[in-house]
Amino acid sequence: MLIRQKGFSILEIMVALAIGMVLLLGVTTYLLTNLRTSRDVLSQARLNQDMRTIMDLMTRDIRRAGYYGSSSDTANFSQLFRSTTSNPVYSASDLDSNGACIVYRYDRDSNGALGADETFGFWYSGSGRTLYLRQSSATGTTCSGSTGVSGSVNWLALNDSTQIEITRIQFCYVDPAAPDDIPPTTCNAFPTGVATQAIAMILQARLTGKPDSTLTLQQRIQLRNQPTAS
Repeated sequence: MLIRQKGFSILEIMVALAIGMVLLLGVTTYLLTNLRTSRDVLSQARLNQDMRTIMDLMTRDIRRAGYYGSSSDTANFSQLFRSTTSNPVYSASDLDSNGACIVYRYDRDSNGALGADETFGFWYSGSGRTLYLRQSSATGTTCSGSTGVSGSVNWLALNDSTQIEITRIQFCYVDPAAPDDIPPTTCNAFPTGVATQAIAMILQARLTGKPDSTLTLQQRIQLRNQPTAS
């Protein structure tokens, strides 16, 4: 006696394959979305960490402006150098249309004398979306010099613009009459010949090519030595 065996028809197999492919596509899409989300979260965390590190570095260093180890050289050390023509601290025309810079001095080795490596500062290049740290040279109080490791004034990049773009930095005078106005309603000019008690600093950055990842940090920097704007 012959026993008839029944299997799946071609139509049933095709339907099962189609359902399997839909399920596989859904799982793959879910995994890829999770991977992209994880990558974005990690990138945003890196942006936040790097910018807070830079902000902390700038705050700690600028806070020392005007310090001197003795009373023999107060004229040099008690100055917060700046342009008297515009805000931010240095005239944007010094370097490029988006430039912002601050230059100051302090007696790093506490010997009461101005050394060749005791003029400091930060400069923002709007065209390069990069923030630079002034490394050396006591000659000159402008934002001139060269980036990298050569030149009379060296500027060291603090961010890699291929990964993180600095989109804004601003240094504003904090009016003692409104010390809690941070960020200031208006970026106040630094009054010439007046001791500066505090500076408001605004730092804005984003992941390169991702405007929706913009992070803005604000900091009030209390100047311990109250340097005079020149």
